[in-house]
Amino acid sequence: MSVDVSIRRALASGSLDVEFSARAGRTAILGASGCGKTMTLKCVAGTERPDSGLVSIDGRAVFDSSRGVNERPQERRCGFLFQNYALFPNMTVRENVRIVARERVRGTGSSLSAADASADGMLERLSLAPFADQRPARLSGGQQQRVALARILVSDPRAILLDEPLSALDAFLRASVERELVSILSGFPGSVLLVTHNVDEAFRLCDDILIMESGRISQSGTKERVFSRPATVGAARLTGCENVARAERAGAKRVAVPSWGLILETEEFVPDGLTHVGVRARHVREARDGDECNCLDFSLRARAASAFSREWSAIALTAAGVAGGDRERRDGLTVTGGGWPDASARSRLCVPKESLLLFAE
Repeated sequence: MSVDVSIRRALASGSLDVEFSARAGRTAILGASGCGKTMTLKCVAGTERPDSGLVSIDGRAVFDSSRGVNERPQERRCGFLFQNYALFPNMTVRENVRIVARERVRGTGSSLSAADASADGMLERLSLAPFADQRPARLSGGQQQRVALARILVSDPRAILLDEPLSALDAFLRASVERELVSILSGFPGSVLLVTHNVDEAFRLCDDILIMESGRISQSGTKERVFSRPATVGAARLTGCENVARAERAGAKRVAVPSWGLILETEEFVPDGLTHVGVRARHVREARDGDECNCLDFSLRARAASAFSREWSAIALTAAGVAGGDRERRDGLTVTGGGWPDASARSRLCVPKESLLLFAE
């Protein structure tokens, strides 16, 4: 089971030109606001029409511009979870789910009573039976989302599409609803496409990730691969890499970063067209006995703190002119950790060469 997409569409600003295959399981489309994520989802669902291309679900073309195929949304059997859940406010929970179940059996010869039984069974499965006679306005955000998912699942979809499903919830409710969402979707045998701009949400909810930048998919793969080796500067930033800077090649395995005042050894060979380097804040650490390279003195300044994490700006104390930068205008590396002091202090840190990300753009 998979969703295969190769489409093009003009947008108000720019264009959409995406090609990807989402296998069975949960796949996130991760990108900044306005990059074309939601439009891609709508083109798959059939609520928007691409200018050209092909959309296939489980091997069957639901849109094919070359053959004039453009199935209606209800024919595609895609369950679309909208941000506001799109429940009927004048119906009870039971009625909201039953109306979808009845629509599914219309014209098939199956009885309405069988459809109602299917809907009632779904309410039991999603722990909604106690709220069956209530209207959506009486439910919490998490309960409303479960009703919307019940409507989707009772329609027997071949794919499920989720558009920023947690964005309207507060932080406390989001955590519990997220757990429920994973539990419900884990038993779905088809493809689930989830649109989000939240990197943590994408990592926790999904197995695979598609990085979207300016209407194009710039990288795809398992979440572990995409997070460990982002292919572009944009992908690095989208996956939460706090430190990205322009850089120059200074040797086969050496880079100069003027804005950081650093010359760093690398694990990989440096490409000739190097433009940027990156390193995640959590990978910068205190130097240890036995460390052989990229260990330097930094001035640490506490920059942000919460009940659960601390963050510092680490400014290199290398000599003026190192890497060609201006010592008076150096950018600090964002670092996280535990044992560093709150006040300004000097500390010897290590930037592990295997943690450096190299980009040629």
